[in-house]
Amino acid sequence: MNEIINDGKRRHLRGYVYTLEVMLAIALVTGTMIFIFNIIPQTKQSNIVVIKSSAYNALEYLDATDDLRYLISEHKNTKELSKNLTAVLPVNLDFKIEICSLTEVCDTSKVPINRTVVGIDYYISGYRDKFINKKVRLLVWEKF
Repeated sequence: MNEIINDGKRRHLRGYVYTLEVMLAIALVTGTMIFIFNIIPQTKQSNIVVIKSSAYNALEYLDATDDLRYLISEHKNTKELSKNLTAVLPVNLDFKIEICSLTEVCDTSKVPINRTVVGIDYYISGYRDKFINKKVRLLVWEKF
């Protein structure tokens, strides 16, 4: 008779252990799902805003340090300007820069077809006593 009582207690304890195992499994699965699906994907629209603001801030910084106006008024050379922009822009961005007058159309060829390209026009009226009247067109896209 004593064996029957002990066997009943063992069965009763097995039920508790089984219930604890099920609760632990549910907690692990729920925690894993929360961890996996809690990551909010960054939308493409926000990437475009970040690229555009980074590019505009780079041009504005070069203008504030007078490098942009000096290079356009004296050299009209995009190589030195590209070098300065490479130092200021984030490393994951690639770009093409054109300097043109307000009446002509800037050359926008040689940009990647399979990327989202963001264009920024920055107008320069003059440098010190010189009237420049130029437009800097900066085309920016993500490298990867």
